[in-house]
Amino acid sequence: VASALKVVPDYVHSLIVKQSLEQHSMGVFSCLPLEILQFIFTFLDRNSLGILGLSSSELCTAVRSYVYTNTGLKQVLPRAPNSSSEQVDTSQFRELGCLLKRLTLLQKLHPRLKAASYILKQLEPIHTTVSELAGTAVAYTCFGQLFFAYTSSWNDYEKTRAYCLVQAIARLEERVDKVLRSAPASLLWHEKDVRLLHRLVFLCPSKTDQEYSFWLTKILKPWPITFQARLLYLLTAPEDSSGFVTWTQVCGCHSLQHTSEALDFSELARALRILYMDRPRDWTEDDIISIIDELTTTPNSWCVENVAQLLLHCGSDITKGVLGCRAINGRVEELAVIAYYLAHACVIADKQPHNEVKNEHVQWFLSILCFILDMLPQSNDREHLLSSLMETWQDYLIALFENMDPENSENEQLRRAFHSTLQCLTSLSTTLLNVALEHILS
Repeated sequence: VASALKVVPDYVHSLIVKQSLEQHSMGVFSCLPLEILQFIFTFLDRNSLGILGLSSSELCTAVRSYVYTNTGLKQVLPRAPNSSSEQVDTSQFRELGCLLKRLTLLQKLHPRLKAASYILKQLEPIHTTVSELAGTAVAYTCFGQLFFAYTSSWNDYEKTRAYCLVQAIARLEERVDKVLRSAPASLLWHEKDVRLLHRLVFLCPSKTDQEYSFWLTKILKPWPITFQARLLYLLTAPEDSSGFVTWTQVCGCHSLQHTSEALDFSELARALRILYMDRPRDWTEDDIISIIDELTTTPNSWCVENVAQLLLHCGSDITKGVLGCRAINGRVEELAVIAYYLAHACVIADKQPHNEVKNEHVQWFLSILCFILDMLPQSNDREHLLSSLMETWQDYLIALFENMDPENSENEQLRRAFHSTLQCLTSLSTTLLNVALEHILS
């Protein structure tokens, strides 16, 4: 009994200690010295440190303090490659962004931005090494992974402040201003650098159209409309095999130059559609139309064929806005040429193997044509548009036929262009007849 009574105080004491530890927000870690606690942290990876920091505010403070030490920075900062043959693991940067987000989750905006600025400064040598060994594109991709992981749960105001921070650190405004105030294609490497930075850091990591619209608006809005159009083209236009923007190719018609491939405007059109959907919060329909008008005269007037290709990718709403504006202003001859190329593009699109609905694009073209006719203020303008459209078709067919010569090395290409134009007219005429005689055919 005496020995049992001696054990009781120790048992009661252990219960009290256990209960106090359980009630403490740091649990069993509360009884450890800071040195031992930080020694334990050295065995944890970035993800484990972040999860541990979420368990309580005291532990979050302890982990955050550790991360900012030399030992902690060496542990959590991504490892730079040792040679150009070594592949860069971009997931390290995403893990670092997630860790920072978890450790600063309860802090106000200013400390979060201060933490981001401090980590970015520590990453400068790694960024330089990655750029030299793996290329600028990889370095920007790594930074984009970090940036999006860190700001993923921030509201629009906080993201705007984060964008301003990156803008100041990377001297974005200065670099963009230098490119925009120079002639297109005169600073090819600077243009490529601006394109890669904005795409890989802000645009490509965007997971939703709303997020894409937010960052694209932040990039474009500070500039006047002329620079907005040029910067949008710089960021989303087709590029050549070397990664440089295709400036002069849009001014030439691929069918007249007998090239087999048209330029791909899908990404540029997607950006315009997303901005158009964002109205009236940041953009209006007039803004989008003005940007397209500026786009299609940069660096010089585009070939109308490329304008038609862009409108086809943009969809009904934007196409009706652009062509409706021309119809109201009575620009019938211009509308006839655009309609000719738009019909061509629609027939070619209907021939694609993935197209499931028969004559879907041609029927879309007819709906656009009906809309334009409704927008024309006078009946003689409507008649003039239809006759001009058919005359344009006739002129192109005659020109192609007269240029065909057996001794001409381009004769086969001219023959294919002639057949394509004739097939387009046939397809359009067939669809029109089906619509006109629908009550009889049914």
